[in-house]
Amino acid sequence: MASPRIIGKDVVDGKPKNREPEEDREHEGKGAVLVLAGGPAGGGDNSRKRKAYASAVILGVSQPAPNLKEMITFSAEDAIGLSFPHDDAPVIHADVDGYTVHRILVDNGAAPDVLFYNCFLKMTNLSTEIKPVATPLFGFSGTPVTAEGSIRLKVTLGTRPQHVTVEVDFLIVKVKSAYNAIFGRGLLGKLGGVPSTCHQKLKFPTPNGVGEVVRSQAEARLCYVNSIKAKEPAISEYVPLADDAIFDDLMAAHLDPLLAMYIFDLAASLCPAMSQLRILNWTIASNKVNKLQMWITRYSFVSVFGFLVLI
Repeated sequence: MASPRIIGKDVVDGKPKNREPEEDREHEGKGAVLVLAGGPAGGGDNSRKRKAYASAVILGVSQPAPNLKEMITFSAEDAIGLSFPHDDAPVIHADVDGYTVHRILVDNGAAPDVLFYNCFLKMTNLSTEIKPVATPLFGFSGTPVTAEGSIRLKVTLGTRPQHVTVEVDFLIVKVKSAYNAIFGRGLLGKLGGVPSTCHQKLKFPTPNGVGEVVRSQAEARLCYVNSIKAKEPAISEYVPLADDAIFDDLMAAHLDPLLAMYIFDLAASLCPAMSQLRILNWTIASNKVNKLQMWITRYSFVSVFGFLVLI
């Protein structure tokens, strides 16, 4: 007869099961912290597919690995131009279905790839391609969030000739966010991509060598500031595209990137039409940065009229 102190799962074939050392049990922890999970990621959009996906690794079922022949490394050269110390998340821009979308968070802790609803609205002629999604998303609180649907879009990363295009199934999520999209483990797995928070870069293999996407540290910090605002909407009402005149001119003038992003966002929020106009002649002042910054201080945006006026 088993000892009264040995109960349930502690008995194997009538004999006491070997107990784990006390020091091992001390490090088991008190629970799990949830991450962004759910949606079609992890095998599919129903229970049967997810169970098959989970058992595949146990049964040794595997398909050929993606192109992993290239060695991907990071060095001090990859960190040139960054502001240290930092704990910024990797934020990049990419070509999504022909649109250059900024403020994309690279998060290998997120299972799904997410396209936020406000960004989706700016990408016209896509509404008919949405497919329903049954599985909700779960975040840190464990509260389920139902996606508006999913859509398959082509994403191109890198610059020629080290570039690659993959098809990504995005979940369209209608919540407030400082980001336009999240590249999660789905895209990173297809890409064979390796993100580095320290170097603020995403690298991946291509037929022509290792490709990379350079970060925008200024965008990363601006998104973080917007994310923690308690009472103000964090999601942007405007998706910066490749032909943004104001932002291009600000950067061409070698202005501080964070200041450039602030002015750019302020102009777009006060008067969206400004984002399509070259209202400032930065070319003349592009080689005179100090004079340019002094000149900026003489101007102020007036939200009532949405115009740039002289103080």
